[in-house]
Amino acid sequence: MRTRAEEPEQFQDAQLAAAAAMGPGVSNQALASGSPAALIELAKAAGGSQAVEALLANPGRSAEGLGRTGPHGSKPPSLRDGPPIHHLESEHVIPFAIGARLWELLSLVLPVRGRSEDRKQTTIMIYRGAAARKTKVDQKVIEQFKAEFAASGLAGDMSAEVAFAQGGGHVGEHGDGGPARAVLADMAAAIEEIRADAVERTVAAVAEENRAVEEGFDLSNGERRAVPPDREPDLPSADEIEAASETQYDDIIALAEKAVRKADR
Repeated sequence: MRTRAEEPEQFQDAQLAAAAAMGPGVSNQALASGSPAALIELAKAAGGSQAVEALLANPGRSAEGLGRTGPHGSKPPSLRDGPPIHHLESEHVIPFAIGARLWELLSLVLPVRGRSEDRKQTTIMIYRGAAARKTKVDQKVIEQFKAEFAASGLAGDMSAEVAFAQGGGHVGEHGDGGPARAVLADMAAAIEEIRADAVERTVAAVAEENRAVEEGFDLSNGERRAVPPDREPDLPSADEIEAASETQYDDIIALAEKAVRKADR
């Protein structure tokens, strides 16, 4: 962790400007925390001083919560506190719609819960700009995935099983959810391929966002989030993204296997 002496000179100037504009009780507490919320407080209290505005534009540090992983439903889908350059998204490395497609197919023969279960998938917090770059390609991957499975005939086979069951028969040869197991096996292999590709695309999106220069600025995003003349590393790291994707894959398959096991009882 950086000490105050190691922080950008502009940050120290902003502290002085804010301290002059604020009451001592409030300024001391806000200046000590250095949190995104405190930065906004400083800017407002200082009456929009140029020093504090510069701090908000070039915070000289990474966003709080960057790289945090956990179930999607356990944290907000996005973080919009502090400078815009610190805004984060809770990102499914494996596109969310891929898991949703699995639930759609399994629901033809099993009472799976779908979206409520998807809230248990692991996500990782990345910068908003990186998430936007990745999502553009995600849409193409999702459409290709849907087309390939539509051509596979899996949904038709499972629909036939449902019709047979509705006529008094049993789903699966022995009434044990056999079609669901076949779908799960095929989907697991397909999702693993998508996972590996998604990791590469997420790492690339993080790097691209870090090096991007936004309109009205001379420095890249990474330079604005570091102590000059350094640049913030590409964060989250490739290893962190890989780990999050592997956990998410395990989440998807484990939830599906749980649903199939219930059909065996």
